[in-house]
Amino acid sequence: MKKFSAKQSGESVLYGMDFRNGLAEGETLISVSGGTWYVVVLSGVDAAPTSTLSGPPTINGSLVTQLIVGGVSDVTYKFTCSVSTSLGQILELDVSLLVSDQ
Repeated sequence: MKKFSAKQSGESVLYGMDFRNGLAEGETLISVSGGTWYVVVLSGVDAAPTSTLSGPPTINGSLVTQLIVGGVSDVTYKFTCSVSTSLGQILELDVSLLVSDQ
């Protein structure tokens, strides 16, 4: 699993997942499944991990970006983005993110 650069709990950071390696020539992303990224806690404790997602994700070419806010220090989150493509594929990427105030 790939890792995003760590962020502090007081930061709001725009992160992106790039699907270009899964796309055929001319194929495009048409939607983010469920209209959102999904998030779970990999390590540490956060009773409300979905509160780290701010607003809807945005598709720009093969890149899907999401504003990630807050989070609990010393918690590692797993973010999953599932997309549908113009050729009927459903592609998923997972990325981990550590929130650290140290």
